[in-house]
Amino acid sequence: MLTDLWPMLVIAAASPDDPQPWALDQAIDNAGEPVAGLLRALAGQRERAGGLAADFGYAPAFAAAAEHARGLARAGRDAEAFEAILAALPSWRPLSPLHLAPMGLAWDRDLSRIMTAERRERLLATARGSG
Repeated sequence: MLTDLWPMLVIAAASPDDPQPWALDQAIDNAGEPVAGLLRALAGQRERAGGLAADFGYAPAFAAAAEHARGLARAGRDAEAFEAILAALPSWRPLSPLHLAPMGLAWDRDLSRIMTAERRERLLATARGSG
């Protein structure tokens, strides 16, 4: 689950709407290695690439669908992109019992913008794979 939460912290801290832009610096200062190094690397990657891409490689069929959905989203075909994600959701597998959904969709540079509140609710109401 932390695989999805650390990037979410980096993305949130970089947002101009974030009321606590110091949170990432504080997390880096207070975290021991290797977490501090990971956070620094993610922040650098986000800055260089203009965002982060979620890695769903632990669920190959879902990863392929996410890559297809990224292409659709970049082409402005948001509804089709979301439907591709939704159709592939049964192939997604959690990384732990606490990993309830593919949270990378919320911070992925291409897919996060298509994940409206309504779509997130639909995603959570849809059957997902099990460990």
